Amino acid sequence: MTIYYRDESVRVTARQIQTVDGVYPLAELNDVCLVYGPWLPERLANVLALRLLVGVAGLALLCAGLAVAVDVHDPGAGLFPPWVVYGYLFASPVVLGVLVRYAEKAGDGGTRTLLLCAQWRGRAVTLYTTTNRTRFGQVHRAVRRALENR
Repeated sequence: MTIYYRDESVRVTARQIQTVDGVYPLAELNDVCLVYGPWLPERLANVLALRLLVGVAGLALLCAGLAVAVDVHDPGAGLFPPWVVYGYLFASPVVLGVLVRYAEKAGDGGTRTLLLCAQWRGRAVTLYTTTNRTRFGQVHRAVRRALENR
């Protein structure tokens, strides 16, 4: 038997979709579709805040670079000690790398619920739901391949 996708919450085979909620034979499924669920405001705010931090850190890097280009000996122009400007200039790749990585991870978690729905025995059912876009895409493609090869 061909297994198209398998993880701890769903298994898609050539004959059925097995989830924590039940087993759905492919022969009994109709109108399999993707439905976007509600936005998750707390996750959306987290993603936007992290992206804003990335932008601010990038702008600070640009300002530090320009300050050094204008005056190598006193890049802070009296506002910041020179060691702060040079310290940020050399540390900013690490700061930006960490911020970008966390922003990507926050975005991978998803900002809305994704649902895989279908008609099964005359009623609408939700086959699979998650906020992880990557995992949802894998499950959705696996179900489509299983239905095409049925």
